Amino acid sequence: MYAKNMLFSSLSLKIFLIPLFCFAVNANANGEFEQGEAFWQQGEFANAIKYWERVLEQIDPSSDAYLEIQIRMATAYQAVGNYATAQAMLQQAQHQAENAGTLRQQVLIQSALGDVLLATQQPDAAKSHLQKNLVLARTLNEPAILAHLLNNLGNALYVLQEYAEALPIYTEVMEVAQHEDNSNLSVQALRNQAQVYLKLNDSQASFAKLETALSKVRTLPSNYDKGFLLLSLGQLALRLQKYFPKTLNMAYHIFNEALQVGEQQQDNRLIAYAKGFLGQVYERG
Repeated sequence: MYAKNMLFSSLSLKIFLIPLFCFAVNANANGEFEQGEAFWQQGEFANAIKYWERVLEQIDPSSDAYLEIQIRMATAYQAVGNYATAQAMLQQAQHQAENAGTLRQQVLIQSALGDVLLATQQPDAAKSHLQKNLVLARTLNEPAILAHLLNNLGNALYVLQEYAEALPIYTEVMEVAQHEDNSNLSVQALRNQAQVYLKLNDSQASFAKLETALSKVRTLPSNYDKGFLLLSLGQLALRLQKYFPKTLNMAYHIFNEALQVGEQQQDNRLIAYAKGFLGQVYERG
C-alpha cells in the first residue's frame, strides 16, 4: 500500500496526476488492460500490476503500447512503495524511449523518475533532474505532461523548503488545469498553493485556496480520486485551525464527505482513513 506518510504529506496526491493513455493492443490483451485500468482507478494498484504484467506478455516489446504500459506499471509500483522496481522499470523504459520512443514518452519517463527520486528522499537530485527536463517539456504541446513535471518540481522545491520558488510552479500547474478544464488537477494545484501560503505565513491566502478547492472537489464524481482529495483538504483544514477555529468544523464535514465516498465505493482503505481523521477531529473538539 502507498505509504501513509507519503499519501497524506504536504506534497499532495501527486500519483493521480499521471496522464491516462489510449492503447492500441491486440484483442486478447485489451480486456486485461481494461481490468487493470479499472483496478488503477479504484486505487488497487497491486491488482492493476498483475493484469498489466499479463498484457506485457502478449504484446510486442518494441511496440509503443508496451512502453506506455511500462510507464503506467512503474507508477503503480511506486504507489505500493516498491521504489526500486519502479526506478528499474522506468530506466528500462527510458532506454527504449531514447532508441525508438517519442519525445513525449521521454519527458514523461523523466518526470516519473524525478518523482521516484523525491519519494526515495533525494529532493536535491529530483530538483536538478526535473529542472533539466523542464526545457524539453515546454517544447511539447502536451499540457498534461508539462503539468505532471511541474507538479513534481514544485514538490521537490517544497521538500527543500524553497517555498517562494515552489509557489509560481504550482501557480503554473493551476493555469494548465484551468486551460485544460481538469478539475482533479485544479483541486490538487489549489491545495499545493494553500500549503505553500501556509509555510509563507499567509494564512488568509491559504484559507482562500482551501475554500476554492473545496468548491471544486464537491463537483467531482464520487470515486477514489475524490475521496482522497477530500482527505487531503481535510488535513489542510486541521492545520489551519490554529488561525481559524471554524476550520475544525469544516474538517469534520470534509472527512464525513470522504467517508460517504468510501462507503459508496466500498473502499475499506478510504473508510479507515476517514474514520481515523474524524477521530482526530473529535479529540480536538
